[in-house]
Amino acid sequence: MTQRYELARGRLILREAGTNGFFREIGDIENGEYSFAEDYIDVMAHDETGGQLAHIPKGATGTLTLNLNSTSIENFVLTHRGKGSTQAAVTNGTFKFPVIEKGQYFQLPHGNITAIEAPGLVEGVDYKCFKHSGNVKALKDNLTAIEAGTYSAGLMSKIGIAAAKAKIYEIEVFDDSTGLARGFYKWQPNLPQSVQLINIDDLFRLPVEGVILKDDTRSFDDDMGQFGYVKMSLVNPETEGASE
Repeated sequence: MTQRYELARGRLILREAGTNGFFREIGDIENGEYSFAEDYIDVMAHDETGGQLAHIPKGATGTLTLNLNSTSIENFVLTHRGKGSTQAAVTNGTFKFPVIEKGQYFQLPHGNITAIEAPGLVEGVDYKCFKHSGNVKALKDNLTAIEAGTYSAGLMSKIGIAAAKAKIYEIEVFDDSTGLARGFYKWQPNLPQSVQLINIDDLFRLPVEGVILKDDTRSFDDDMGQFGYVKMSLVNPETEGASE
């Protein structure tokens, strides 16, 4: 088995394979790579020599791995095979403040909290609300509100992990600064193998790996093959004529 690797950098556009719709942009990519492995069949002699008669290519399989720089909803849906939903804004939502001990948490029905009030309790003294997640932490023991609390919340997106069927995409990665583009006719992302929960720096990347599939609707004899293509500008249009 022979493997070949090549770096893939630039911007990623994709659409579902087999459709004629417009491509949509996923965003910037960093430290991506793809590889192909070739399988062979060895034909051996069945006589006293026992030698190899032929080393015949059987086929190729490919893998494409990307690190996406953008933590957009679409990227989480793509990398986590997710199904997204949007939480509508809420005003004057109600919740019951449970009997809770210092250091314990409970969750509000929504996230992206813009305002919260619990009768008889003071935010920042008795409890702390982590507004993006909607988690509430008790700062004192035996806390409970006299009446139901109220809150308001803004829009929020939720993505279920492994909640959708696997999809196959036609993609292209291009970098206008180098004039180089690579495209693949059929790419099926896998579920993530490793995603950082906490980052030690400010750069959060979404890794995604998938299988490059052969497109059987294309002829093997086609100049562009059945897996994908490479496009290269012979003259950079941004520098052409610059010396004139």
